[in-house]
Amino acid sequence: MRKATVELGWRPIRLVHGGHLSDRHTIHRLTARDITAHKEAERRDSFTRSLLELFTQKTSRKDCLDSVLEVVRDWSGCHCVGIRVMDEQHHIPYESFAGFSRKFWDLENWLSLKTDTCACTRVILQAPDPQEVPLLTPGGSFRCNNAPQFFNQLPPEQRARYRGNCILAGFTSLAIVPIRYHGQTLGAIHLADEREGIVSPERVDFIESMTPLIGEAIHRFTVEEKVRSASVYARNLIEVSLDPLVTISPDGKITDVNAATELITGVEREQLIGSDFSDYFRQPEKARQGY
Repeated sequence: MRKATVELGWRPIRLVHGGHLSDRHTIHRLTARDITAHKEAERRDSFTRSLLELFTQKTSRKDCLDSVLEVVRDWSGCHCVGIRVMDEQHHIPYESFAGFSRKFWDLENWLSLKTDTCACTRVILQAPDPQEVPLLTPGGSFRCNNAPQFFNQLPPEQRARYRGNCILAGFTSLAIVPIRYHGQTLGAIHLADEREGIVSPERVDFIESMTPLIGEAIHRFTVEEKVRSASVYARNLIEVSLDPLVTISPDGKITDVNAATELITGVEREQLIGSDFSDYFRQPEKARQGY
């Protein structure tokens, strides 16, 4: 009987004349693989949608990162997850974390990029030690599925380059994924689990692909919070002034006043806002000309 060969995926499928399959087991394996890949793609899409929804729903950086952490923890399967964000003093505290003990938090929360040396600081500084290079991903993440084994085989001078608190806490699987925004590293996601083999290449790779979104959110909320702080500071300066201060729109309407303005005019703030500023002068026309 004449036979034909058709390429399907990674393995040739043999067909007999008339279309009857001679390797049904291979077809079954390929179908199962396709279903698994499809489910994984759906999970990734769901994860991405969840992050995008969080960025539009949350009003503060802390609330946003708390929710991001739960999504990452659920998706990665890690018992312990922390999100470190670098502050202006170059400390990298956990802005959000789950699973870590209070003792571990006390030891690891206030790491300094200037004075402390460990895998976390080197990932954020993008300055790995030679012994870490084989454990780095192309995206610059540190990934190790048997941390005690890695640590114990190091010579003493290299062990001294680690704080060792993750090992003492009983963590076996570890990953540190940098969070970047336009080429600048803002912090890192710290994954830790006492079980071996939890931080698979696929999981770390996908989290890496999501960190630009997380970095964008951190940057946006940081800018917004700085603007709000500056606004509150300016408002306080205005309020403590003994001089009447008024902000006016292009058409001459009052948009804001301080307490001194209320005092000198005898009119409450709610009534002043929206009215014509020149009406509070003895010579309104000259006030308008001056404006």
